Amino acid sequence: MDDRGFIFSIDAALMLIPLFIIVAAVSHINLTVPQESPYYDVQDAMDAIYYADNGSFINNLANGNVNSANNTLNSFHILDSYNTSYNLTYSINNGSYMVLRSRGTIGPNSKVASATRQQGNVTLKLYMWWG
Repeated sequence: MDDRGFIFSIDAALMLIPLFIIVAAVSHINLTVPQESPYYDVQDAMDAIYYADNGSFINNLANGNVNSANNTLNSFHILDSYNTSYNLTYSINNGSYMVLRSRGTIGPNSKVASATRQQGNVTLKLYMWWG
């Protein structure tokens, strides 16, 4: 009777070894998303532009006040805070896209991320690129 208890205890202790190995392997898995992802930067910038000054930016574009929209961008320094090249375009009534603000040129090996927002008859497109 004592031998069976001893063997059962050793069997249980040996079974804990693979369990500890599995727990150690799983605890070293890195599930974080890089914070410098271009996609997140361009989405954040587009949200900041879209909601700048309680939505007056997009309303100014809809009413044809491009200078007022540019003043809103200048006062909030939204695009200047990103250390990247960008191109912000807009279209009214699905016409041709006009460049509102731009910095840099897209190279053949650039990584490009984009975001689009639309309200009524105004469509904004923001492109950011690295490299």
